[in-house]
Amino acid sequence: LFTWSIALLSMALEPMLGEDAVWYAILGLPAIYGAFTVFPIAILAKDNFGKSAGVVAAWLIAFMPAHVSHSTWALADHDAFVMLFISMGFMFWFKAIKYSGNERLTKKSSPNISSILNSFAIVAKERRPAMAFALLAGVSFGISSLAWKGFVVGPSILFLAYFAQVALNMFRRKDSTTINALFLTMLLSNLLMALPFYGHPQMDLILNGTG
Repeated sequence: LFTWSIALLSMALEPMLGEDAVWYAILGLPAIYGAFTVFPIAILAKDNFGKSAGVVAAWLIAFMPAHVSHSTWALADHDAFVMLFISMGFMFWFKAIKYSGNERLTKKSSPNISSILNSFAIVAKERRPAMAFALLAGVSFGISSLAWKGFVVGPSILFLAYFAQVALNMFRRKDSTTINALFLTMLLSNLLMALPFYGHPQMDLILNGTG
């Protein structure tokens, strides 16, 4: 997707810049993606630690040397694109958790497929904002997966937090149905977006992580 975004911008700029359109697109787009990354980082910090933390986080990411060098004219690659959508994935996931609530939504649960699907339906009905944000998180990671096969670093970090939360819920005898449904929704939407590319016969990357 990063490569295609360069191609589309080049096509748009070609009437004005001619052959130089590709050069400007390759060098300019990472700077644009890098600049947009400031917003999800700031929102993450603001939602969880307050407005002041959001301002500080925005300044820190804007002046972070590694971020600047990978998102300006200094180095034109896909890192800024990937970081933008991974950051958006984190932002949407935390919003999903914020709206998930702690109440038990199902009277009983079991490993049966029908029970799992019923739980999904109940969570989707009772926690619509949370489910929508979980879906947006999955789409964000899905976009990253179509630009960089190392995208799994994002969902993997969230999986560690998810695992810890479910373990705590087991010890505290709290229901984890809602967070389970949200996390599986995020992963499923990511999987469905990535499958057509990673499963293509010429790529065959579904069971081969080496590429």
